This record gives sequence, C-alpha cells and structure tokens, in this order.
Amino acid sequence: MKEKEDGSLTTRQAAELLEVDARTIQNWVEKGVLQAWKTVGGHRRISRASVEVFLRRRRDLVSAVDGEEKQERREMPLKVVVVEDEAALRAVYDTCCGTWDRPVQLFLAVNRVEGVLCMVNTNRL
Repeated sequence: MKEKEDGSLTTRQAAELLEVDARTIQNWVEKGVLQAWKTVGGHRRISRASVEVFLRRRRDLVSAVDGEEKQERREMPLKVVVVEDEAALRAVYDTCCGTWDRPVQLFLAVNRVEGVLCMVNTNRL
C-alpha cells in the first residue's frame, strides 16, 4: 500500500486497513471518528495516525470483551446430560463431574427418553 508523502491515506486505503467499506470510512470522517481533510480536488485524505489509534482501540476493546466472555463462560455452569441405566456408573459420572475446575450442572437419566427430556428441559433453564 503506497502511503502519501504527508502520512495520509486514501479512503480506500483506510478502508482496507480497517477492514470496512469505503462508505463507512466516509461516515466515520463525517462523525469525527477519524481525522481527515479534503484535497483541492475534493478527495478525502485520512490521517494515518488516527487510523492507527482506531486500530489500537479496537484491538484493546476486542481483547477486553474476549477476556470478559471467557471469564463469564468459566463462571457459567456447564450443562451435562448423562444417560446411563446402571446406578453405580451414574454415581461415578456424578463424582467425576464434581472434580472439574468449572461449575457443572449434571443431569442423570436412566434411559434415552429421559435423556431427551433432560436435554429439552435444560435448554429452558
């Protein structure tokens, strides 16, 4: 990508860097999200520095949101349905799930009909 001598980018170049449509760049310029000016010929030139600031902010925001979502997922109980007709094995599954480092909501069913009903009902919880 060939940058202008003054460190500016065309609307298209900024759009490629930010992975958005050129019209989105135009809207962001009009709203003051990106710093820009118009040439004598009426073409927009976007400040490369403002694009880089935007990229850093977006990356930081995505990282923060990803971190929060991962934390929320770790705190949410994992719903597990086990279909097992032997009581002793159901007890083993219950014990094993209790040792996981994540909260588990275990549903034990003795046959497949009960298992399907458990799955349908757990989606409503």
